[in-house]
Amino acid sequence: MIRRTTWILIGLLAAAVVGALAWTRRTPPAETDLTPTPAAIWEVDSASIQSIRLEDAVSGSVVEVERNPEEAWHLVQPTPGPADAGRVERSAAWLALPRPAGVLRDVEDLAAFGLDEPAIKIVVVFQDGSRKELNIGHTDPTGSVVYVQEPDSRDILLIRRFGLDEVLGLLDPIPLAAPTATSTPAETATPAPAGATPEATTSY
Repeated sequence: MIRRTTWILIGLLAAAVVGALAWTRRTPPAETDLTPTPAAIWEVDSASIQSIRLEDAVSGSVVEVERNPEEAWHLVQPTPGPADAGRVERSAAWLALPRPAGVLRDVEDLAAFGLDEPAIKIVVVFQDGSRKELNIGHTDPTGSVVYVQEPDSRDILLIRRFGLDEVLGLLDPIPLAAPTATSTPAETATPAPAGATPEATTSY
């Protein structure tokens, strides 16, 4: 026969279990410490990029390249000519899917990030005629992240330098294609005039 105290203990245990379940349902789940990865600024096929233009407000230099059916990539500015297709294609691959490492929302003091007067502007034009722009500001104190902003946005994008440096590197050195080696014709002996005879030598 079960004692009265045993029944009391069983009742208290059951009440504790029911209370714990009720508390679990009412308590919101704890926020995770992991910050979700921000979405890409845009996502396209790199083959849809028609031209890339970089404007350096500090030096005043401009570098622009565009796709060309004969040269793959053609340098438009500052010196027209065939472009280094490998360098430009790597830049186009990054610009097809630029993804920030983080985002600072609704920033008012742009000067602290070098975005009140951006040092560099990147302009990407696509084959359908649409375009995207990125303003480039300061590098963060760690040297690994660059502050970037889209025009008409108050958010600041934290972009890792790896990849972005490939694009900014088009400013210096200018991505001109390496000159191809040309063969020089071999020297040929000048033929003697017709009818000429070798000069006689006198022997003693």
